[in-house]
Amino acid sequence: MRNLWITSEHAFATWIADLEACRARPEQLVELVAAIVAAGERHRVFLPVELPAIGYARARDGALVPRLAALWREHRVVDAFAFTDAAMAPGAPQSSTVEAELAWFDRDDRVVHGTTADPASILEALQPFPGSHDCFTVSRPPVRVTGPRVSYPDGGSGARPIRLRFALHSDIWMPFVFGSAHPLADHERHFDNRRLAREHTPRLNAFLVEVAGLVSRAGGTWEVDRDDTGSDAGRWVGSAGIDLDAESPPVFPPEAAYAPWY
Repeated sequence: MRNLWITSEHAFATWIADLEACRARPEQLVELVAAIVAAGERHRVFLPVELPAIGYARARDGALVPRLAALWREHRVVDAFAFTDAAMAPGAPQSSTVEAELAWFDRDDRVVHGTTADPASILEALQPFPGSHDCFTVSRPPVRVTGPRVSYPDGGSGARPIRLRFALHSDIWMPFVFGSAHPLADHERHFDNRRLAREHTPRLNAFLVEVAGLVSRAGGTWEVDRDDTGSDAGRWVGSAGIDLDAESPPVFPPEAAYAPWY
């Protein structure tokens, strides 16, 4: 079992885009949301499939951006990722469904690629025995982007802050992982996860860098939320994403990944 990453209720890393500067320019805010959605789709890390909050289904409705533009045009509402605020439990009633393309090891330790809305479901399907990953397979989307729904002309200074949050609830993106579900895990040494991270994290980084540029050009700010980023992940998390070339922490020897599970 070489899938030593996990999923967690708490984010491993979170970035914040503060767009208060756009509050008086709702048309620009609509365009910015559309550009972020397009970037997520282009880099294959944020692919909305079903968004019950706005009655959207990709298979039925096609592109998402026209739906968001219609919300503004017809209702004077800017939905700045409130439509994924329900993306907490993929597959649960009324939860939004957002996919990403990831890489993982199959049962023969081959790297495979696929699109998933719930990385936890991959671990559950591949765990060495039932229950081996209890507490480490929390259903969350691969990349969780959330923000407010702002109505105009009531979107004044007393409304909810216009801040977008970009959160990762799995360390599958990280270069090194503690392997918390592994029987040898001691939370001092790490397992090397770079074989997988190098398959998908560069696309995540490209997405985050593109979003940071969009936010900056709109007059907003972009930063890592250190309060919502784990101290361990914080070693390689920065404003430009995740550093896959960061200095290695103490690691287990490669053969440790094959220790018996019990």
